[in-house]
Amino acid sequence: MTRPAPITSLQNSHVKRLVRLRTRREREQEGVILIEGAREIARAAASGVPLTTLFTCPDLFSPEAAQVAPTLTSLPELELSRAAFEKVSGRENPDGLLALAATPAPRCPNPAPTP
Repeated sequence: MTRPAPITSLQNSHVKRLVRLRTRREREQEGVILIEGAREIARAAASGVPLTTLFTCPDLFSPEAAQVAPTLTSLPELELSRAAFEKVSGRENPDGLLALAATPAPRCPNPAPTP
């Protein structure tokens, strides 16, 4: 199976959606969170956060991102060009990985029984 070509257009609907999702209001309306960075994505996955989509830019991969990306093969993956990834990134030096996840529900511990 061949990989689809990377998304290069800054006007692509996925790119526009990711730019909109940088605002809290849009994230709350869609019920999603953005997780950017190899370390953060690996921690979220290990914690059981339900990741839905992975956006990658191999041109920007840090050594850590190159190790983490192959472990996330079960996720739908969209590859972005360097310009498109830099547009959606909230970091000064992105490492080439960004994931979408459903907003996790807060977990409150059961209150202690009252006497």
